Amino acid sequence: MKKELLTDRLRLVPVETHDCDLILAMLHNDKIKKYLCDNKDIEKDVVESIISKSESLFEEKGIGLWLIKDPANHSTRGFCGLLKNDLLELIYVIHPDFQNKGFATESSLKVIDYFNQLKLKDDIFAKIDLPNVESHLVASKIGMKEIGIEKNVVTGGDLKLYKLEFKSSRI
Repeated sequence: MKKELLTDRLRLVPVETHDCDLILAMLHNDKIKKYLCDNKDIEKDVVESIISKSESLFEEKGIGLWLIKDPANHSTRGFCGLLKNDLLELIYVIHPDFQNKGFATESSLKVIDYFNQLKLKDDIFAKIDLPNVESHLVASKIGMKEIGIEKNVVTGGDLKLYKLEFKSSRI
């Protein structure tokens, strides 16, 4: 089941197959790919695979990736959500025109809140390229703790691995 999520300033809309070119263009933005993709262009088939994984996760657990939209004019500010590879990973990408306004934190907290409402028991992780200082700050703001370093399987660069520390009261 796919569900839209709302915050005070944002509308989160489930990513669909037809959003591939939009996400690809965002990932090819020089300021985004510098920190998210080790300054390498991600191929369209990689984005198609990401969207496919998101759609499968929506079907299986009700979670996946959401486009971050302005509720008033429907412009896309980025995307955020959860993807399952070897780990369930929180991902947040904000277009440079909208960075440093709290949108990554706000959308991530909404996704985590929704995850908790569904009473899912998976642990949530984030993998962030070392030079991406702003994303490390977001991970810290939302309560994630650094647990190690690993290699990015797509680009070969180093990533910091974070884990969301849930309170023991989580069901």
